[in-house]
Amino acid sequence: METAIVTGSAKGIGLAISKALLKRGYFVVMNYANDIENAERVTEELSHDYAGQFSMIHQSLETKEDVAKFYDSTQKILKGGGGRITYTKCRVH
Repeated sequence: METAIVTGSAKGIGLAISKALLKRGYFVVMNYANDIENAERVTEELSHDYAGQFSMIHQSLETKEDVAKFYDSTQKILKGGGGRITYTKCRVH
């Protein structure tokens, strides 16, 4: 199973991209920075069809330190880099 990382994926185009990748069989590492209630709703919704096929991480990506934390969390999910990352988007100020 290929792995994709999609940031800002609890809403809008990020969520649409995540759903498209899930439908294609990818494992998707999803991210959100705000709106915990929405992220919980999205997680519950996606769990019906894609349980075990995605992970949702609550992490801002505003600073280099935030990105490093997100990277560490992603590596733990992928068990030390065992997944093949095929898509990533990250914004660093």
